[in-house]
Formats: sequence, C-alpha cells, structure tokens
Amino acid sequence: MGSSVQASAVPSRFEAVQTLSDDGEARAVLVRDRYRGGRLVVMKRLPRRGRSHADTAALRRQLLLLRRVRHPNIAPVLDVAFDEPEETYNVTTEHVDGLDFVAFARQLPPDRLEDLVAEVLRGLAHVHAWGLFHQGLKPSNILVERDGDEVRPRIVDFGPPRSNSSPHADPHAEAERLRWLAPELIAGGKGDARSDLYGVGLMLWETLAGRPAVDSDDPEVIAAWHAGDRATPVPTGRLSRLIARLTDPMPGRRCKSAADALRLLSKETGRLFFHQGSAAEECLLTGRFVGRDAEVHRLEEVAGRAFRGEGGGLFVVEGGRGLGKSRLLEELEVLAQLNGLRVVSATARRARSRPLGVVRDVLRDLVGALGPDHACVADAVPILGSVLPNVCDEPDQDAALPPEHDRLRFQQAVAELFAAAGEVRPLLILIDDLHWIDDASFEALQHFVRQMNGVPVMLIASLDVGSLGDEQEHPVARWFDECEREVLTLAPLEASAAEDLVGSAFALPGNVKEISELVTRLTGGVPLYMEELLRNLVEGHSFAFDDDGRLLSDPGSEAADERAVRLVLARIDRLPPASHRLVEALAIFDGAASRSAVAVAASMTMAEVDAEVRGLEAADILRTDLTPDEPFWCFRNGLFREVVADRIDPADRSSMHDRVVTHLEETPGVPAAELAYHAQRGTAADRVLAHAARAAAEAGAVHDDAQERLLLEAALDAAESLGRDAEQRELMVALADVQERLGDVDEALLSWRRLSNDDPDDPHIRVREGDLLRRRGAWADAERVLTEGRRLAAALGNVPLTSRAERGLADCLFRRGRSAEALAGLDAAYARLGSDGLPGERARILSSMGVIRWFRGEREDALQHHLESRRAFEEAGDRLGCATADVNVGLALWTRGRLTDALDRFRRAETMARRMSHYFVLASALHNRGVIELELGRLDDASRTLGASLHMRRRLADEVGLAKALNNIGLVHHFAGRLESARRLIEESLARRAGAGETRGQANGHVNLGLVRLDLGDDLLAEESFAEALRLARDEEDRGVIGAALLGLARLHLRRCEIEPAHEAAERARDVFAGLDQPHDVADADLLIGRIDVALGRVTPARLRIADALRAIRRTGNARLLVQGRRAAGDARSGAAGLSSYAAARRTAERHGFEEMAWRAAHEEGLAFEAAERHEEAVRALRRAMEGLRRLHDRLPEHRRESWLKDARKLDLQASFAGLVRKTECLT
Repeated sequence: MGSSVQASAVPSRFEAVQTLSDDGEARAVLVRDRYRGGRLVVMKRLPRRGRSHADTAALRRQLLLLRRVRHPNIAPVLDVAFDEPEETYNVTTEHVDGLDFVAFARQLPPDRLEDLVAEVLRGLAHVHAWGLFHQGLKPSNILVERDGDEVRPRIVDFGPPRSNSSPHADPHAEAERLRWLAPELIAGGKGDARSDLYGVGLMLWETLAGRPAVDSDDPEVIAAWHAGDRATPVPTGRLSRLIARLTDPMPGRRCKSAADALRLLSKETGRLFFHQGSAAEECLLTGRFVGRDAEVHRLEEVAGRAFRGEGGGLFVVEGGRGLGKSRLLEELEVLAQLNGLRVVSATARRARSRPLGVVRDVLRDLVGALGPDHACVADAVPILGSVLPNVCDEPDQDAALPPEHDRLRFQQAVAELFAAAGEVRPLLILIDDLHWIDDASFEALQHFVRQMNGVPVMLIASLDVGSLGDEQEHPVARWFDECEREVLTLAPLEASAAEDLVGSAFALPGNVKEISELVTRLTGGVPLYMEELLRNLVEGHSFAFDDDGRLLSDPGSEAADERAVRLVLARIDRLPPASHRLVEALAIFDGAASRSAVAVAASMTMAEVDAEVRGLEAADILRTDLTPDEPFWCFRNGLFREVVADRIDPADRSSMHDRVVTHLEETPGVPAAELAYHAQRGTAADRVLAHAARAAAEAGAVHDDAQERLLLEAALDAAESLGRDAEQRELMVALADVQERLGDVDEALLSWRRLSNDDPDDPHIRVREGDLLRRRGAWADAERVLTEGRRLAAALGNVPLTSRAERGLADCLFRRGRSAEALAGLDAAYARLGSDGLPGERARILSSMGVIRWFRGEREDALQHHLESRRAFEEAGDRLGCATADVNVGLALWTRGRLTDALDRFRRAETMARRMSHYFVLASALHNRGVIELELGRLDDASRTLGASLHMRRRLADEVGLAKALNNIGLVHHFAGRLESARRLIEESLARRAGAGETRGQANGHVNLGLVRLDLGDDLLAEESFAEALRLARDEEDRGVIGAALLGLARLHLRRCEIEPAHEAAERARDVFAGLDQPHDVADADLLIGRIDVALGRVTPARLRIADALRAIRRTGNARLLVQGRRAAGDARSGAAGLSSYAAARRTAERHGFEEMAWRAAHEEGLAFEAAERHEEAVRALRRAMEGLRRLHDRLPEHRRESWLKDARKLDLQASFAGLVRKTECLT
C-alpha cells in the first residue's frame, strides 16, 4: 500500500495523494493534476544527480521516446519536465486503476487468459520497436483494467533500469526484485526484448501453477534458480511450451521477439493472435514523429538562444494543413523541458471561444509553474486578477474583457510577468494555430513582442497562412509584415524522409524504399495523409512480417509472393478506397491462390478510378492468371462484386454463384454470411433460406442488428416463394424483434399485426403488438390488445407471458390515471410467480411497481423495489434489465437529493445500453443524465445530452419520450435566460403529451410553463398554468407535482406582494416535499419561506432556515438552488456577510450560465454596496447588472421589453446616483 506524502514533495501544479513506491533511486507518487480537471496521474521523479554525462544523455533519450509511444496496452507518458532546483526529471503517466496481472489472470478461463497474454505481447512488440525495454517486468507492472465485460492489460512504470543493489539492501525487497529478473540482468548484463519476455513467462508460470516459480526468499537460491538450477517442472497445458521457451535460462533459446512469442502462442493454441486488436486503431502511429529532423534541430537552436541568455524573439512555423506544425511544437516542448527551459503553451483553436483564452492558458501554466506565492506572480496578480480572477484555481472560468482604459494596463502586466519569469529561468512560449487566436489575446501578445528585446523569452507560434483568408487584411498577416521575426516554412516530406514513417508503422527493419516512394506519391508528401493511409493498412489487421521484414499472410505461412505484393502496391491510385482494397487483398492470401487473388484485387483497385478501362483489365487477369481448379477467387471477399461481375452475362453470373455455393459448402469454416451472399445471387431459393437464416442467427449473436435484418428479409422472401408457412412465421417473429431493437416501431408493428391477422389466438403475438402500441402512446388500443393477450396467455397457463401482459396493462392503466388498479394487477402477477421462480420476470414486475410508486410519491418503497429488481436482473443474467434498473434507481436517488450517485447510475446504464445497441434504454439514460447535469448547472453538457436524447427519441418514434426531451430542453433555455424559446419548447411538449393521452406528464409540463410565464411577466397565464397543474396532479395523485405547483403559486403571490398567501402556499409545498423525502425540494421551499420571513421582518428565523437549506443544497450539488440560496442569504444578512453572499451568488450564476439570475444578483450586490456607502463598488456592480440585462434584451418578447426598460432606467439612475455620491466624497 502507498503512504502519505507531503505536498511540498511535488510541484505546485499537482496535489500529492500518496507515495506509491520509493526504491532510493526513483520515487513514484500518485498526484492530482489541477490543470487536467483534478485527474489522477502518477508522477515518477528520476534524479539526475549522481549520473554520468553518458547516463544522463541516455536517460533523456529514453524519456523522449517514452513521451512518443502510444499503444492501448502501454500506459502513456503525459508530460516530461526537468525540475532544476531538485535536479530531477518529473515524468507523469496515466494512472491505471486495476489488479496486477497474476491476481487477475488466476480468475480467467484458458481462452480469456490467452487473449490477455496476447495483448501484453502486442504492447511489448510495439514498445520494443522503439528500442525501449522495461527490464523490470513483474505482476505489479502489468495492471488489468476492467470495464464491464471488457478487460485491458496496461504495462506501467517504464523507465531507466535500476542499478544492482548494495550489500546493505533489505533482504526481502531484494528477493522480491530478483524473483522476476532475467538471469542476464541479475548477472549485471544488458537486457533486451528477451529479458522482458522472461518476466512474462514467469507470470504465466505462477498463474497456472498457483504458486511462484521460485518459492524462496533467499537471493542466492533465487539467482541459482534463474541460472538453471530448477527442480520445479513447467506447468502443463496448452501454454506449457510457450512458458518453457520464454523462461529458458539461455537468452539465445528464448523467443527472439514479442512477435515470435505471438506466433508460438498462435501455433500452440490454434488461434490467430498476431494481429493488433481493435483498440489499437486509436493509438497506432499517433506517437511517431519522423522526417523532420532538420526542422527540429533548427527549433532547438532557436530555443537555445533564450537558454544561453542571448535574448528572445518571435519565431513562426508556417505550413499548410497536415504538414506537422502541431507535432513539431509538441516535439520541441519535450526537448526544451528536458534541456531545462520553462515551457508554457496554448492552442489557439481550442481557446478561441473564450475572450483572452490563449492568454489565460499561458498564464495558468506559468503561474502554476512558478507558484502563486512567487514574487513576480504576486506583483502581477492585483492587475491580472481584475480580468482573470483566480487564474490558478478556476482554469475554466471565462474572462471578462477589460474596459478600454484598463486594457493597456492589463497588457503591460502580462508583458512584465513574462519578462520577470524569463529572468528567473529562460522561458519558451508556444502558441499553436496562431491563425485562430482571439482578438484580445492577439493584442496582448503584440504588446509583449514589442517589448521583448533582450529578454530571455522566446515566442514560437505555428501558422497556416492559407487559413488567414485575405492575407492583406488579416491582422496577423499585417502584424507579421511590420514586426521582426524568423520563419521556418514546412514543405511536404521527400520519399527518403517517409521511409522512417513507413518502417515505423509496421516496425520493419528492412528496406522499405519502394513502398515509401509509393506512399509519398499518393499523399503528396503530407505527413497527415501518410499516417492516414498507413493507419488504414494497419487497422486491417491483415499484416504480419517476419524478422527480416518480409510480409507474411499469417503467422504460420511462407513469405508471400513478392511480385504479387508489388503488383498491389503499384496499382493503388486513390487513398481511402485503395487502402481498403489493399487490406482486403492481403487478407485472402491462401497458399497457391494468393498471386491470382492479389492480382484481381489490384485490378479492382484501379477499376475504382477508371471502371471502363480497368474493369476489362481485371477480366483479362481473371482469364489468364486464375488456375482452372480455382474458379471461385473472383467472388471471394468482395473482390469481384462491383465491376467485373457487371460485365458477365446475368445467367452465367448466377450459374457461377451457384458453383461458388457448392464449393463453399464443402469448405469447412466458411462464414454463413458469405454463403448467404452467393446463394442470394444464385438460382436456388432453398439455399437462400438455409444460409440466410443461419447467417442471421450468427449476426444476432454478435448484436449486428442491421445485418441480421437484411438476412432475415432475404430468408423470409425465400420462405414465401417456397410456401413454407412454419419457417415463414418463425422468420417474421425474428424480423419483428430486430425491427423493434433498431427503433423502427412502425415496421415492427406492421409485422406483428400481419402475424396477428394470420393467427389471432396466439397470446405471444397479441402481447408483443400491445407493447408496441404502448411505445407509440396509443394507450387505449394497447389496453384493449393487452387485455386480450393476458386472457389468452392465462387460458394456456403461460405464467411468464401472462405476467408480461399484466406489466404492459399496468403501464396503460397508470398512464391513463388508474395507478391503484395498476398496482393491484402487478401485486397479483408477482404473487402468481412466487419468490423463487423466473427471476427476470420478477425483476420486471418489481421495476414496474417501483415506477408507479415513485410517481405516487411513495419514494422509499420505489427505491427498494428498484434495488430489488436490479439484484433480480443480475441473478437472471439480464444486462438490459440491469441497465433499465439502473435508470430507475438513478431516478429514485435523484429525488432523494443524491445527484452525483444518480448521475453515476445513469452513466452506467448508458454504457451498458450502448454496448447492446439498445436505443430505447440509451435514450432514457441520456435524458435523465441531461436533467441531472441541468440541476448541477452544467448547461452546455445538459444541452448536448438532452439534444442527443431528443434525436434518439425521434428515431424511435417515441412520442412520450420526445415530449419529455422537449420539456427539459425548454428548462435549459429557461435557466440560460432564453425565455421565449423555453416557452415554445414546453408548449410543444405539452401538445405532444396531450396527443399521446399522457395526463401525468402534462401536470409537470404545466408547472414548468407557469415558471417560464412568471419570468416573462405573464402573471395571469402563469396562474392558469399552476392551477391546471394542480388539477391534473390531484387527479393523478402525483404529490411531487402538487408540491411543485404550490411552490410556483407561492412565487406568484410573492411577486404580487401577497405575503401571507405566499407564505401559506410555500409552507404547504414544504410539507408535501418533506412527506416525499425529497431534500432538494424541501431546501427550495425553505429558501422561499426564508425570503418571505425577511419581507415580514422575521430576520433571525429566516437566517436559520436559509442556512439549513444551504447546507442541504451543498450536499446535493444543485447549482441553480445554490444561486438562489446565496441570494436569499444576502437578503437575510447585513453588512459584509450580505455582500459576500450576493457576490458568491453572482459568480456562481455567471460560471454556470444562469444569465437572468446573474444580473439580478449583480443588482442586489450593487444595492448592498450602496447601503454600505461603498459607492465605487456599487457603481461597478450596477454597471455589471446593466451589461447582463443588455445581453438579455434581444431574447425578450415585445411585451417584456417595456418592463426591461423600466429595470434598465432604474439601474442607470442607481448607478448614476452612486457615482455622484462618490464624486462628492472625493471633492470633500
């Protein structure tokens, strides 16, 4: 276990959490990175002191390489920096939270263990290709992360090898270190890839044997065992030979490389492990930086001027899109940090949406590196803080542009801070994508550059001149024409430079000149396009190379025909389709047929470019190059489908497809989908039916719903043509299921109705039809159909189907306002099932009961029902049910005020639903997650999440869900001050609910509409909305909505200065919420009662009530209520305490985008300053309120603008009066 660590042990940017390891030479600390949103990372501190010059150079090279490595099975290095006072290299890597390899692997069946080992070997193969070796692999250095059913091993703690221990080392620690070392490392020799593979073999040994390979704590015994004195045999099993090869005492007898080990693993298990997994698609090639050595050297020289104290300047890296400008700056950043420069950086494109975004990012890095207590920072903070408050603590807070008369002062403070920091330690400022910089940041940088002569600060920026538009008019271009600068212009790579890129893509040591020239020609030498082409080839998972760089078809085959490979490469004429064709061609190497197959693939590639010419050439190749006993390659793997097939007579083509089917039926291991493809193009309907049905079943097993649907439709057509009614009915049921999963409710409903017409007495069909009618919101029709389905199922004694019909019927009754009747039916269905039978159906009934009880206000019972249903779904192995239960548990937790726990539940449900492609549950999880984000004040996140839910509801034709999404998007607009838009959205939501006959949702919608109308100044219409909400909620016995409507009426009475009715309504609302155990709603009511008490002069009880409410709100994290609470606290307090409350309310509202609340809080803050006779602050606060009100003006409807003008005049008069008083005081 780790130990605690003092905060002073790490740079100020980080917060130390605990020490993970400390072996005297290197120290690993778990830290929280304040600039990465509090993300946990591991910082390894490597001392430079005591190392020779050669060792230091080797260490710097290794750290630079580690910074570039990207692979899904390697924990990435995030940052490398040199801490000059401590003389240490600080290396931060991603924190991997997982079990060590042996502890995790012991739980796995053999096939899963083989998959895990293959991933580890792939990661080692990738990192060894860089010339990097771990030389210390042990179980704690391979951590296995688990996310649901997915597992991924990550190799951690790369770094310089530890030197041999001294005689005074702790014996137990020494034994544990030696237990995993290869014998050549124990002897003090130099390790390589085989040394790392030795550690992997020892881990497999312990995993399968259940005990360590060498079971002793005596270092001498351990060393002797590694040297070959072994009494314990290798564990038996499929991996026995692999373990023996990996753990051989003689390095020359081990597998030469990780690729060699993967081939052996494939051979021993009969499975193909060589190719990269799908997770590698996002990582391969992202770390390599090649072909720009001269440019990097030039930039190193430029940065070195500042390091040597020769002054700084401006340096610009120019080039078009994809030429590597950003990658060049990333490379320079690492090199500069390793050489002792202080580096701060910003990406203009990412920061352009915020005023002063670039300056904020640069200052944040700089202040974080220097520390907030540094002298030059302390001097600058009073000026910078007026524009960028809390630049260290709140990196995401937007800046406010300074007024014109303060702008120069601000720019001068920025320039002085840069200069002062450069005097302390040479400073390198990197600005990527300068053409996207915001105007305010650009002005500040211009001001600094004009004053940087002789200052040890170098500003290096990347620029795409083509993105400047009219270069003569663009301010950046005009500035460059006027200022003194140096320029490095990037050109496309030459073929010789591309050789390293091509070789690194496949880790090829051999000659790749021919391929490199082709890649350069195809991509014009643009590195971005080169990497895209190579990534396409790598992601095809079809490439393997022997140790001499020769291409293999698979781990066990001979080298592929070199002429055929060159033929493919030479005939690629277009980047994206061509690369896919190449992958497809290489994927079908199969002994003697490989040459002809590749030839066909090459011609097909050319046919994409010029079908008229190349298609005939492909036909010629087919006639001349295919051997007589291989007439089917032209149809395999899609090579002959688009072009050549169209040039053959249709009858001949169908006959050839029939021959292909006959041949493939005799070939073992052919996928059913391929057989189905050819059968559909042949002449035999019975073959179509057989192969398409089997292929559909295989597609369904891997959740490929779209493919399954196409195959089922083909099989259904074949069954109809053959007149096979039984098979036709079975296929129609499967097709309806797939249509429903894909969200095509109308098509699925037609399928079930067609089945119902053929067999009206089948209860299963009737129940499924009723379920789809419920999805459409046709409650009356659904009730009728489900009642009939329940009767038919009960007559047959089918308990599960009867229970399902009862659940659907209960939902219909509940939606139509008959919740007591619905609960009674569910209780009866649950009793029929008993406590021991059918856990899945029991779980669904409990879930339905929980939903109804939740809406009835029986919140504790609802939560217990949902938790029980979650356990029952897990017992039944129903992942979809678990996701649905998580949504329901999240809703119950939300009403209890546990917003963060609820958000976690919704995210868990969302992840599971995405994996299963179940869009209905996914839409529900997204919707509820968006509502929580709204409550937490994350308006942008809520808007995006609810928008995704809205899109999905439309796709599912889910009218009720669509109405919910519209309602909550309306709330986002309401909180953001877009009142007219909010009103329209909520009214549309109400219309859709009314059309679907859902009265319960209408009540909640009327409450929200009333609140919007209240803010719009439509008091009479707001009163109508609240009254209608009360009526509907009482009919539905929905106590939660009753409380919300009462609270809305209380706000309306308070607005009209009807104090007593307001107090009475708020108290009644509070009693309702307290009875439902909804703490955040209770707190909301308490805030309103507190403000009413202040109006009545009952200040002391108001303060106590508001303080209690604020404590409850802070526990829930509800940002909107937090703003209201702080405003209420400002009303109840006096003096400085009241002022701080109003200021806190304004800052919170501004941070979360609550614009209406922000200007009101600013107004209240100004009045409080005026009351305290602090007139200058009052003027500023009131002017700030004026600005907020102006921003809202264009969003207001016409009838609100008159009210707005009154508010504006009032604010203007108040600000003018405060300013006059201030001037009078100055004169006096």
